[in-house]
Formats: sequence, C-alpha cells, structure tokens
Amino acid sequence: MPIVNVTAPEQAERYEIHIGHGLLSHAAPLLAMCAGRRAMIVTDENVAPLYADALEASLHAAGFETKRVVFPAGEKSKNLQGLELLYDGLLSPEPFTLTRSDLVIALGGGGPMDVAKAVGVVATYGGKIFDYEGNFKVPGPIVPIFAIPTT
Repeated sequence: MPIVNVTAPEQAERYEIHIGHGLLSHAAPLLAMCAGRRAMIVTDENVAPLYADALEASLHAAGFETKRVVFPAGEKSKNLQGLELLYDGLLSPEPFTLTRSDLVIALGGGGPMDVAKAVGVVATYGGKIFDYEGNFKVPGPIVPIFAIPTT
C-alpha cells in the first residue's frame, strides 16, 4: 500500500496519506496513534449503508467507542436543517458527547469531508459554525480529523 508523506508549509508536523484498496478494514490500526479512543463518524445516507458498519466493526475491535452521524447526501443538505442534525449528533450524550480529546472520521466524499471539518471546529472551540465563517476565523488546530474518501 503506497504511503505519501505530506508536510504543509503552515504546519510544523508531517502527516501520512495511505492510498489503496481495502484500507477500511485496516482503519483502526492506523488510528491507534491517536490518544483518544472515541470517534465520531460523519457520513451521508449514500455511503453509510455501504461502509459505515465495516468501519465501526474495525474500530470496535481495536477498542474504540464510536458514534455515527448520518446526514442527507448531496449539496442540498448543506443548510440550516442539516446543521441542526449535525449539532444534535455532536452534542447528544448518547453514546458520548464529542470533546477535544476525541477524533472525527469523515467517511465519504466532499460532503462528509466538509461536515467533518465543521464538527472538528465546533468540538474544539464551541459556539456555532457560523462564528467561524470567513478567513482566519478558526483560532488554531482542531480535533484530529481522519478522511476516508470513497469517491
């Protein structure tokens, strides 16, 4: 499986991108480097039935606790109603409330990736995502986000 090491000029740390087929079953060992053992999976209604159960099974086998937020697929879900669903999942005490020591996993395409970033910002700094609209509004690093693209 090819691994690409990336160093962004504005970041002090490097990170790896793993590329290949069948990585979903190996997700938990790759996430084991994180201090937290709780993960919020952000995905959409098209991707969830295909891959979310396998991802959760891998994570549970490695000792992670998970919660899943599934939102409607497509650009149409990026609205206030979609954000409300997201906040409900983020703040719900069942099975846990996401905190700064947890991680977020984006499972899917561009929609889940965008939504996971919003979850990460709000989980780290609180408030509402609209508080961070515009350039340079996020004050610093956010909770770890792992992207598992399916497209």
